Amino acid sequence: MTSKLTKKFLVAGLVAFVSVVVSSSMFSAEAGVSGVPTTPSEPDAAQRAATISGATCRDRTTHYLSANTPDDQPPFAESEVERLQAEGLGKFSQANFAGAINDYTDAIKLAPTRGVLYLQRGLARIEEGLFDLALADLDKALEFDKPNSLAISICRGKAHFGLKNYERALDDFSSAIKSDPKASLAFIGRAEAYLALGEDDKSLRDLERALKLDPAQPHAYFLRAQVFKRKNMKDQAIEDLHKAVELDKAYLAKDKDLNVARTDTGDNLAEIIKLNGKHSAIATKLIGRGLDLERAGDHLSAIKEFTDAILASPDSLEAYKWRAELYMSMSSFELARDDLSRAIEITPADARLHALRAKANLELGYCDESIKDYSQAIDLSAGGAPASLYEARGLVYSRHGNSEKAVADFSKAIAIEPTTSGAYLDRGLEHIVQKNYAAAIEDFTASIKNGKDTTVCYKFRGQAKRALGDKTGALEDLEKAAALYEKDRDLFGSKQVAKLIARIKHGE
Repeated sequence: MTSKLTKKFLVAGLVAFVSVVVSSSMFSAEAGVSGVPTTPSEPDAAQRAATISGATCRDRTTHYLSANTPDDQPPFAESEVERLQAEGLGKFSQANFAGAINDYTDAIKLAPTRGVLYLQRGLARIEEGLFDLALADLDKALEFDKPNSLAISICRGKAHFGLKNYERALDDFSSAIKSDPKASLAFIGRAEAYLALGEDDKSLRDLERALKLDPAQPHAYFLRAQVFKRKNMKDQAIEDLHKAVELDKAYLAKDKDLNVARTDTGDNLAEIIKLNGKHSAIATKLIGRGLDLERAGDHLSAIKEFTDAILASPDSLEAYKWRAELYMSMSSFELARDDLSRAIEITPADARLHALRAKANLELGYCDESIKDYSQAIDLSAGGAPASLYEARGLVYSRHGNSEKAVADFSKAIAIEPTTSGAYLDRGLEHIVQKNYAAAIEDFTASIKNGKDTTVCYKFRGQAKRALGDKTGALEDLEKAAALYEKDRDLFGSKQVAKLIARIKHGE
């Protein structure tokens, strides 16, 4: 089995990386080769969901897989393969790796040439310490899914590392770097292999390159701290360990020097407070410095200032809030939730804090807690809750499979903002889940009239018309969607709609 911190690296890094591959395979999202999603042609739809609910494009479209169903599947039918794939992904996110492996295995039996399934099962097997089996899966993934060779190479590197085949791991990580020189995870993986081989200078070079590409990687700081310790550069090692902990608390108890350093820092700050006798004033000054650093883009230094402000004044609401928002921006959702919970203890009637914690809970997969927080935010909103809160809660209800409550919340959002709300699209998609295609058409039409999510609405309205037997109307809408995708240079969306048009014309 891999160490706990290596697992944290896998979950925080590789899973996030591979999830982009999964999204592009299962759902309507195109991904860049470095693991960063490309800009969608419909930014209003995707970005609004991410902003108001913390949900990803994949989360939003779980129920609407019709856009990517195989050619032999009817419109809006969620195939058994996709269901198993989604369930496997959910179990993986909950650390139920054995359950995920079983789901992916069942899916592979139904779709034996779908490369991403082997990639996902391989990653789950790495987490279970089944490195040889993982390598067999990754070889299959590469056979059927060469466009995703970057993600596969990184995963192969981790599997070889788990087997202590460090030279083979170097080859895989180097292959990934050659494929994409901006793949920070590949540099981190190769650095860890160099470290295991005692090649500290090469490891250090790779870690510095990785942190330049992505300064929010705790495992990179942790590994660099080990290099510094070997080189007897204690101060630099302690500083890097501080940064690793700021990004992920799992590193807190990993190094005795770190505990000493943090105690010393706390004692020194406490002494300063004692001498000055102005806890709040010191905290305010530290928060101000933190905000200046945040605006300058130095998030790690900003987090340190907010942390020192909390040490100076443990009831500093602003310090917890700002640090939580930074953690959210860095995808450190557990840390963000901890800070928001403390902030809510200090000021329990703050609607914004509940809304932020709802986003963190959703990202962590806690739908019930997310719904509860959004409900609190709605109840606490002075002068009535904004439409965005109802839409956000509706999206969580949708993700949780409660279509009726989702529609009710989207309807409330529309009632509050009848001409600007993006909830028409959300409600229309939910009506599709309910197979209420006529109501879905009405919502997509209203959204198009308001100039919201136009391309997506034409696509789904066309499919709703097709489901009602209106072949002419379906083709008309899908052709409009295709033209808009081409205008936006969205080749993936254009190709997807072209397939739908061809199927209708051929009478399928």
